[in-house]
Amino acid sequence: MDKDNEWLAAAPKGIERKIITQDPRHEDWAQIFIDECEKLQNEGWLIPSFYADAGENKLVIRAERLKKPEKKGND
Repeated sequence: MDKDNEWLAAAPKGIERKIITQDPRHEDWAQIFIDECEKLQNEGWLIPSFYADAGENKLVIRAERLKKPEKKGND
């Protein structure tokens, strides 16, 4: 299991996690990265970490938020 999958699997109860990867070779990678972070934050996600993996040519954004309560019917 790679470190990203380990991070996803280790989510505490009640926490939802997600990972976004991007190719840093795109000429506008910095703006795309900023836009993606803003989008995540607008959706209620926190970004506890991000990193670049030069070996795989990827930027990784790790995001997490509280799980939304499941909606129940009108019982």
